[in-house]
Amino acid sequence: MILLVSLVVITAIIFLSGPRIRIDQTIFPNNLPLTLDDYLVLQEKRFSDIIPGTRKTLIWAGIPNERTEFSVVYIHGFSATRKETAPLSDLVAKTLGANLFYTRLTGHGRTGRALAHASVNDWLNDVVEAYEIGQRLGRKVVMIGCSTGAASLAWLAHRAVTAGGMDALYTCIFLSPNFRPKNSFSSMLAWPWGGQIAGVVIGKERVVLPENQGHEQYWSTRYPVIALLPMMGMVKLVRRLDLSKICVPCLVIYSPQDQSIHTPSLEHAFNQMGCLRKRLVPFTGSADPGQHILAGDIFSPGTTEELADMIVSFVLESDSRFAV
Repeated sequence: MILLVSLVVITAIIFLSGPRIRIDQTIFPNNLPLTLDDYLVLQEKRFSDIIPGTRKTLIWAGIPNERTEFSVVYIHGFSATRKETAPLSDLVAKTLGANLFYTRLTGHGRTGRALAHASVNDWLNDVVEAYEIGQRLGRKVVMIGCSTGAASLAWLAHRAVTAGGMDALYTCIFLSPNFRPKNSFSSMLAWPWGGQIAGVVIGKERVVLPENQGHEQYWSTRYPVIALLPMMGMVKLVRRLDLSKICVPCLVIYSPQDQSIHTPSLEHAFNQMGCLRKRLVPFTGSADPGQHILAGDIFSPGTTEELADMIVSFVLESDSRFAV
């Protein structure tokens, strides 16, 4: 009996001391130059394998380098790129007369192998950089995030309160935010030895069958299974935040039939948000078979204008110049 108990204790110690997802929230200073276009070109020149059309992209509303009242920043989801919901953000920016920035999260828009080298810390720094570029582009920054990109946006909104220095953050738009994946196995990724467990259960690689040509071209549909770890790390980080501290206006749009995310967790997170102006919109019009991508030419072109109008209306309701 003593031997059995000893074996159980030793096994538990070995399990609990196993490797976990590293969650490092250190943010490094960004020294953005005066000419943002040149800066972004140099940033992306470091990589020779970026898929055409997925680079970090800045779209000026009018005269280059001229700041607008609003700026729009888009943060794509895990394994996706800026083409994910395009041209949704373009329509929002055009209506607002806003400069627009599309980021490219570390490891994305490249080979599947590159995705495996990204970390939670990489993505947090990417999101802060995106905000800081947005701040340079406009006096009021409208951040739009999709899926895990939306989860990182929740972290940013929380940081705006706890760390300060982000007064230009004006509105956060969450599209199908990933506060927990729908697949119950995903929680194992956050366990000790999560990467090893995933390798046994899923295999060395995860392969997603593309729905169409655009999906195949602009998403990473084949990547090492360990690339899932930072995605789950981001979810874990956001789930332990005190979302009641978030005070920036938040619009959350999602499908109750979403096959990628756990919608009750999304609804719970929304209820926890402390902002006075917040709105939860169940949306069932997407043509995406998985009901996760709600707009855009690739998955649901017929709903793009509707969502753009919804986003613009919410943004302008927050602006005293347009208040009724």
